[in-house]
Order: sequence, then structure tokens, then C-alpha cells
Amino acid sequence: MVTGAASGIGLEISRELAKTGAKVVISDLNEQAAKIAAEELQSQGYEAFLVACDVTKEEQVKKNFAIKNKKIWSYYQYGFH
Repeated sequence: MVTGAASGIGLEISRELAKTGAKVVISDLNEQAAKIAAEELQSQGYEAFLVACDVTKEEQVKKNFAIKNKKIWSYYQYGFH
């Protein structure tokens, strides 16, 4: 999981992790930008998932991970904060 992964350093980290074979969870406040980032990686043949939330808000993290739990945690390899 890479937080702030829709742009900048977070996106570059996501790209580099994907290149190594990691299954990347893209997390960002900006859902549309995160979707574009995940789709970019997917279009290149990488496994990427989207979690749009504010990781400083515990309620949002719990809600989003509860919904996507099965997809994400079966692929979870690295965590960045």
C-alpha cells in the first residue's frame, strides 16, 4: 500500500513497486486521480487496487478496508506511510 499514490513521489513509488512484481494498493484523498493511477498500472499489466480515503481519519480507513478487505489483504506485500 502506498499512501498519496495518485501523483508525485507516491505514484513513482507505486510504479517502481509494480515493476518489481508487487501488487500495489494505491491510496489517496483524490479518488479520481487514484483511479487514473490504478488504471495506468493495470493497463501496463500490473496488479493495482484503489483505496480512496484520508489515512489520517481512522473511520475512513476502517470503512474502506472492510469493503475491500478480501481483494487487498490477499495481495498485501509492502506498506508505506
